[in-house]
Amino acid sequence: EVSYRPVREEEIKRIAGMLPFDFLIGSIHDLKGWMFDHPDFRSGYSNWDISDLYGEYYSSLGQLVTSGLFDIVGHLDVIKVFGYRPQGELLPFAEQVLQSISRTDLIVEVNTAGLRKPCAEIYPAEELLVRCFELNIPVTLGSDAHTAGDVARDFAYAKELLYRTGYRRLKGVTKRQSYSVLL
Repeated sequence: EVSYRPVREEEIKRIAGMLPFDFLIGSIHDLKGWMFDHPDFRSGYSNWDISDLYGEYYSSLGQLVTSGLFDIVGHLDVIKVFGYRPQGELLPFAEQVLQSISRTDLIVEVNTAGLRKPCAEIYPAEELLVRCFELNIPVTLGSDAHTAGDVARDFAYAKELLYRTGYRRLKGVTKRQSYSVLL
């Protein structure tokens, strides 16, 4: 997993070309140097209008999508990690990014780590996952495991959600080439 920053695209490209990665997950973990998904920096949310924050986040994610550097988009709506959400639906914030993803070979990670966070919800939220399905965006599973006990944690729940959404297949990636498997 690579923490994407537009100013580091050349560095990411250089390193990715030097090593035989099976896949690269691109994710956003900070905005303008603020690590919004780290508990030590949670107070930074008070400095933002939440709608503006979501706009900034999805703008950065849009740059990640069009960079051409990655195979997978990681935890698509991790900005919700602490439960701060704009009024109304999330889809208007994410729609342009989802449209961009649908025009690429990118895969969206369905990440179960959100179930273990204050937001208590899978990444991406069900309404975004439904839109991914409508746009024929392929998905893969991830648990964002930082300990052995979290490897594949809550995959049964994620698979149920995917099936309910309409998905019947998952994508995997080896040597930067994707393949399909039954859900």
